[in-house]
Amino acid sequence: MKRILATTAIMALTALPLHAEGDAARMSAPEISVGNDALSAETLIGKRLYIEGASDGAGFSLADLTDAPDSWTDVGEVGDVIVGKNGEVRSVIADIGGFLGVGEREVALSLDNLHFAADRDDQGDYFVLYRGERELLEDKSAFDRGETGDDAWLLSVGEEQARNDRMNADNGAESTAMADPGDPARPGDMLAPAERAALTAGDLEGQPVEDSSGERIGEISDLVLTEDGTIDKAIVDIGGFLGIGEKPVALPFSEIEIARTDGDAIRLSTGHSASELEQMTRWEG
Repeated sequence: MKRILATTAIMALTALPLHAEGDAARMSAPEISVGNDALSAETLIGKRLYIEGASDGAGFSLADLTDAPDSWTDVGEVGDVIVGKNGEVRSVIADIGGFLGVGEREVALSLDNLHFAADRDDQGDYFVLYRGERELLEDKSAFDRGETGDDAWLLSVGEEQARNDRMNADNGAESTAMADPGDPARPGDMLAPAERAALTAGDLEGQPVEDSSGERIGEISDLVLTEDGTIDKAIVDIGGFLGIGEKPVALPFSEIEIARTDGDAIRLSTGHSASELEQMTRWEG
């Protein structure tokens, strides 16, 4: 069950350029155990998060999965991983809840409460299952990325970038990661075409999408690539509550506006309203 879609081979995705901080994250990413395999914790980012159904009894097996069972509930998506100074996974950050993206929040989950079930059809792919109490998950306080700590870093950012960000914060300096020295970039500026072309799946998957009024109406779950490996469409999941009833729709990538926020963070928006997206045909891949 592949999360990235392409009109040609999946390897086209790897041809997309990477930011320096993305390279740092890959070099420093710890491993997780999926069955008998050891995979990079970076593969967690973008995975859907499931809860087992009440009907899954003692005889239910996770050994031969090819898709998420109908009895499971999709409650969100893994957005990031917190890595400690010794290279260990401290927490998994998941986006859960919300209706049409409103009320969605990030929560920090212990690795001990997660189970990784291999996808029998796709070597190296797997499902992420939350095995803690559902009530505890729903009642969890929102995670504040600013409280990651000086002895840990977010995998999507990378250890080196996190260290630089803390140094800049201590010095009161502004981040210039995506700025042109001759024309300093400011929050709210739209990305230049070259900057859009440099974005990767890791930059976009899981990002919230807002309408023109700033209301969150969904999030990007997949990308569709052209034959030359450029992004053609963004698949936006809209609707649902705790992942139930979400509807994926395909938007041309040109209809997704991308602006800077603080530092090198980005904000995605579209001119479509929530009601217009609801009228669109469900994306079936």
